[in-house]
Amino acid sequence: MLRLADSLKLGRIHAGAIMRVLQVKDRPTTLARALAELGRVIKTLHMLGYIDSKEKRRRILTQLNRQEFRHRLARRVCYGERGEIRKAHRHEQEEQLGALGLTLNAIALWNSTYIQAATDQLTHEGWSINDADIARVSPLLFKHINFLGRYAFDLPQAIAEGALRPLRNPNSE
Repeated sequence: MLRLADSLKLGRIHAGAIMRVLQVKDRPTTLARALAELGRVIKTLHMLGYIDSKEKRRRILTQLNRQEFRHRLARRVCYGERGEIRKAHRHEQEEQLGALGLTLNAIALWNSTYIQAATDQLTHEGWSINDADIARVSPLLFKHINFLGRYAFDLPQAIAEGALRPLRNPNSE
């Protein structure tokens, strides 16, 4: 196993060649069985650490929630919450998924820009903002986004020159 790791690290063998070495006909080789056992040991250590550490469970849950929030946004963006990939060919499907990823990244960038602007404005007004509170704010929020309807792309001159839109007061209508 060490020789295999060394060969991979030094680039002496390609992944395809390794796959051919690990299975001869229908039977896994001794090396393949050893790697499988090592994987089981690593998985067992991970599970024991997960069970033992409340902090590790909390971190994993936080990450799962973030990923689920991203999936929720992707479902909203992709065909009005139906989340269907309708293209027939693989190349077209990859293009559609790429466009979805680009859109999600644009939403995250837009939200991050305005979250930072709101944070700066609150700080300028004298509010104290904790880093722990900022860490909980997600750039994947989407209540303010109109996914269906009409869009106007007429930009005021200041925004066309790179300025941000004025922030609205959340308490006003």
